[in-house]
Amino acid sequence: MRMKKAITLFLLAALALATGCAPAQTPEPPAPTAAQTAPAETPAPADAQALTVAFTPLDAGTPYAFDVDGDGAAETLLLTEEQDDDAAFGTAVYLTVTKDGIEQITKMADAYFFCAYYMEAEGKTGLAITGTYENDYMCTGIFLFEGASVRELSQEDGGILTAENGELVIMSRLYALGTWSVEIACEMTTDFKLLPVADKEWTILGCEHPLTVKKELPIETENDACAYVTEYLSVGTKLWLISGDGQSYVRFSLEDGRMGKLSYKVVDGMATLVDGTPDTDWLDDIVYAG
Repeated sequence: MRMKKAITLFLLAALALATGCAPAQTPEPPAPTAAQTAPAETPAPADAQALTVAFTPLDAGTPYAFDVDGDGAAETLLLTEEQDDDAAFGTAVYLTVTKDGIEQITKMADAYFFCAYYMEAEGKTGLAITGTYENDYMCTGIFLFEGASVRELSQEDGGILTAENGELVIMSRLYALGTWSVEIACEMTTDFKLLPVADKEWTILGCEHPLTVKKELPIETENDACAYVTEYLSVGTKLWLISGDGQSYVRFSLEDGRMGKLSYKVVDGMATLVDGTPDTDWLDDIVYAG
């Protein structure tokens, strides 16, 4: 039985954390004297512009013409979602490449088709294919064309929501103080490596239920001097997760609108908070999927 899963994303929390901290005023520099001269500007070389990956979206069931092997003649690409008794969920995504009338068929994912992109960069061509699995889990395969064949470079947790000018928005899952649907900006290098954009945080999507403090909990807030200070949340306080770095802290909002930051470590697959004790010792209503 063929299935299609529609994913509706609701971003229920604003990410801009208004701290009320204004940047320090920079004094006006003194006017240059006659003895001072500005250094000559060195023009940037013509090839200094950063190269990016070009993405073309692909639909399943629609043939496309691309010169995947660089020989000057276009091959035909066709992605299909088909019933497959050998696949874990009975459905698989296949790629058919037709060159000179000869078809080459490759199984790309044991999953339902979600989206796919054809990629070009510095003379290389490839594919990024997102499949969906049970419980709305998504995984993205990155493939490189070698002639008319494809070779898998990596499998990435999460699915592609948008792709443009070398940057992608990935929807994935965060396992910290529960299991959360998140999205983050990533970049695709010209070697088809997927990397998180520096200094970008995971946005937690649809935090519909708060966590409740069960033991007085130390957290961090910003004061008027833009410095982090430690405060304590009393038992019964509710907090809603907003964002995080995916590995060491989450940001949250409180019922009174204040924002805070809570650090954690992952030990043996579980987030720990204060003194190395599990998150469930400090917070109620934590739900982990799986």
